[in-house]
Amino acid sequence: MGSTASALLLSDTHYLIGHVGDSRIYLVREGDMKQLTKDHSLVQEQVDAGLITPEQARHHPQSNVITCCIGMSGDIEPDVIPGETKVGDVFLLASDGLTGMVDDRRLLQLLGSRASPERIVNAMISEANNNGGIDNITAIVVKVITADTRFVTGDVTPVPQARHG
Repeated sequence: MGSTASALLLSDTHYLIGHVGDSRIYLVREGDMKQLTKDHSLVQEQVDAGLITPEQARHHPQSNVITCCIGMSGDIEPDVIPGETKVGDVFLLASDGLTGMVDDRRLLQLLGSRASPERIVNAMISEANNNGGIDNITAIVVKVITADTRFVTGDVTPVPQARHG
């Protein structure tokens, strides 16, 4: 038994990602979406070696075979990915149950909307289920905003004040 994990730590100006397995973290910035993590999977190794294309990987029969995960051994080394954040950035943390069912163009369209993160997640999960929903679906959307930003619904997730003392 094993588990994948993708973690995102945010500060005012930077992010730090810890990643193992085939769950993913994407960044949408200025209308472009980039996959920040790289799948630890047999199929990704075949893509890296030039044996298959990313599109072939999407529908490959061994797409669920992971090469590294928590529980596989005591000596796993997660990928650690640092970067800078900007106001307007949108992060998606997602299991393969989402990314295997909803293509990247549609994810970008949903992430680029002005809806609240909660509404975007609900739409993504519904779409993944409508497309077959053959695996567990996990999704977290994080929008980097200014303190006075309000979504169409008026919702904003408060960030707790730092504790002193």
